[in-house]
Amino acid sequence: LQAFSGNNAEKAVKTVKDPVPSIDEEIKIDGLVFPQFSREVEYFHFLIENRRTKQCNVLSTEYQDCFGNAKVHFCLPIESKSDQNLAKAGLQQAIEQMFVMGAVSIFATVPVDDTKSNEVFASSSFRNSGRMNRQLLMPGGPLDVVLWTRKLI
Repeated sequence: LQAFSGNNAEKAVKTVKDPVPSIDEEIKIDGLVFPQFSREVEYFHFLIENRRTKQCNVLSTEYQDCFGNAKVHFCLPIESKSDQNLAKAGLQQAIEQMFVMGAVSIFATVPVDDTKSNEVFASSSFRNSGRMNRQLLMPGGPLDVVLWTRKLI
C-alpha cells in the first residue's frame, strides 16, 4: 500500500497559496457551498493511491499557518474496508506532512451517518469532539456532523 504516488511525497502534493480572501468568498465543491476558511490559507491535495489495486482517493487539506491548524476532507466517498485502509494510510502520511509544516492541530467534520469515514478518523487517533446539529447544507436539507480533532503536539 502506497499512500502517495512515488517515493517523493512532494510529487503528489499540489500547493496553492491564496491571498487573504474576502469574507464574502465561498468555496463550491460538488454543488455544495462552503464559506472560506479565512485568512491566508494554503491548500494541499494528497493523492492516496494503492498501486496494486489502482484504488485512489484525494485528501484535501486547508492549512492556516497563523493558527497552526488544518482542516482535512476526503474528496471521494469511503465505501469499503479497503477504501478505509487506504484512507487511513493516506491520512497518516498527510498528518506527518502537516506536522512538518507546523500544524499543531487537525480537524474534520463528517456527516453523522457516514460510518465508514467516521471509523477512519476514530482509528487514526482523532477525538470525537462533538456533534454539531444541522451544520452541513445539502440539497435534501441540512445534516448533522461529527467534529473530529487531533492535537499533534
